[in-house]
Amino acid sequence: MSQMTGSLNELVKALNDGIAFYDQALLRIGNPVYTDVFSRMRQLKISIAADLSDEIAGEGEQAQTEEVEGTWLGSLRLNYADLVANFADHPRYSFVEQLLAQEERLLEAFRQAREQDSSARVKELAGLYLPKIERMYEEMLDLKTLSALQVNNI
Repeated sequence: MSQMTGSLNELVKALNDGIAFYDQALLRIGNPVYTDVFSRMRQLKISIAADLSDEIAGEGEQAQTEEVEGTWLGSLRLNYADLVANFADHPRYSFVEQLLAQEERLLEAFRQAREQDSSARVKELAGLYLPKIERMYEEMLDLKTLSALQVNNI
């Protein structure tokens, strides 16, 4: 596996972690406002992961898809988020907090790839998708604010 495809695979895994988080959130949170956001975020991550996987395939390699839910650490974080939500006074807010943390990790992964990767193509692709990743982060930050207002009955 080349350095470029290795880096792209790491981004795909980070996206898959997010997809798994949103899958869980869609199962747990029934509010239509939240499920609309979660569905859009999930679909956007699927689209970006597919594009990056196509890029990997274009290099004659195969995207690492055996870890459907992303990374082992991502699975651990997902289980932690589920546990926190189960014991929280406000599970929706707790889940949104965990989703925001996932968005922060994804944002950092794309920023690092754009700024520090040794492959010009990885930097280019990370830069191409970074505005979408930043918008997802901002949208989740707004949803956290809305959720906090609902918790505090404001």
